[in-house]
Amino acid sequence: MVTYFKSQKDLALALIQLIDNYWNNELSEENLISKLSELSAKNKEKLMVDDEYSSVVKQRLGKRRIDLLNKIIKQTGDK
Repeated sequence: MVTYFKSQKDLALALIQLIDNYWNNELSEENLISKLSELSAKNKEKLMVDDEYSSVVKQRLGKRRIDLLNKIIKQTGDK
């Protein structure tokens, strides 16, 4: 899996795929947490703008996925 993305759109698509795989029971919770933590740490400049998610990421992920991402980032202390 690629961990460094060239655009916010590519990062958002990867996050959507990860979260949807988790919701479809194709990915364990532990794997989801570790992969989301890794992606957020390695792509912080694309994910966050002024301590908020970038507009591209927010629009593409939607409220439910953003809520889950917030919980995981808060739990792991990556923010």
